[in-house]
Amino acid sequence: MSLASLWGCSEPQQDSNIRSRGFVYCGQDTPNTFNPQLTDGGLTADTLAAQIFDRLLLLDPVTHRPLPSLAKSWTMSGDGLTYTFSLREGIAFQSTDWFKPTRQFNAQDVVFSFKRVIDPSHPFHAVSGGRYPWFESQALPT
Repeated sequence: MSLASLWGCSEPQQDSNIRSRGFVYCGQDTPNTFNPQLTDGGLTADTLAAQIFDRLLLLDPVTHRPLPSLAKSWTMSGDGLTYTFSLREGIAFQSTDWFKPTRQFNAQDVVFSFKRVIDPSHPFHAVSGGRYPWFESQALPT
């Protein structure tokens, strides 16, 4: 009887083609924000953010190594404390009837995004509460 009970607890065999074919993810949740910097998990961080925002780098889902995205390449200093990113060119912000960007994405946008998160004195740091769980957990210097 105990053998039958243990058999029911085993994990189902994984389809070997999931990674190559992908899969449909259906989840039931309510996003707590559309700003991925304000969360470290859940529907917002795991699903919506990637559909709405381009990222500086992506992570390979298998190896977790960084992949190019808005940054086409990067180098790291010998001490591992400074990263230099080479950004893709010709990247436009989304244009709508009510928002007509006048310039393309550039390094100032990356600097703005990081400073907003790690510098409590930044004028946009406290927007929507200003708590940045993932960044806070990294203990980044300001």
